[in-house]
Amino acid sequence: MKKVRLDEMTWSEVKKLLENGVDTVVIGIGSTEQHGPSLPLQTDRRIADTVANFIASSLENTIQAPTIMVGNSPHHMGFPGTISLKQSTLEAVLEDYLESLIHHGFKTIILTNHHGGNCTAIDNSLEKARKEFPAVRFVSFYNQNTTEAINKFCEKYQLTPAELGAHAGDLETSIMMVLDENLVCPDWFVKGFVGDYNQEVRAKAHREGYITLTENGVVGDQRMASKEKGLDYLSTLKEVILNYIRSELEKS
Repeated sequence: MKKVRLDEMTWSEVKKLLENGVDTVVIGIGSTEQHGPSLPLQTDRRIADTVANFIASSLENTIQAPTIMVGNSPHHMGFPGTISLKQSTLEAVLEDYLESLIHHGFKTIILTNHHGGNCTAIDNSLEKARKEFPAVRFVSFYNQNTTEAINKFCEKYQLTPAELGAHAGDLETSIMMVLDENLVCPDWFVKGFVGDYNQEVRAKAHREGYITLTENGVVGDQRMASKEKGLDYLSTLKEVILNYIRSELEKS
């Protein structure tokens, strides 16, 4: 199968694939939001699309649906350029995606999310879909089983978890240098908030906006990012994600 992206196919190609047993589809879910002064607004979307494409290319009988480019990001609206969907809007978009794909005959749907603000909408949409379509398998990924890999990254590159970053830190910056170096501005790499990003701090940032936590929008430290680290991060995390998804598929 040469094509894996649904929107690059004709309807007759999709029909033939379905008839030949291609019954699994992957949906990447990202956002369009600030990632500090050096990274593009498309960062989460770009990573989500890359991971979804890798999954679709690695699993048998699987294709990739168009990535959802805008997510629920009200906590980033203090920074110009961010576009945020209401949670109810994102839930509606997800429900329409799922219903459309199921209507055509897809039996397994995998969601890979790469923005924390989307989690509640995804959980609500999947809860509804599982009740409405009990014969369909749903697998959802968001940071599961990544703790060990993150700890190894910190040890290997002598970074603290805070520097690796919860948002636009060393991890995401290095990955974006791999995905599209032309969209990354190394001259503008900065250190952002590197304090204890605990549940209380995170809740306050989501409630009052990231601008109250970090003036430059970064939670982490971009200054040591590199393309070499990005290749390592991507390779390792892809393996972790794929292993998790395969494990979940075997359970269902």
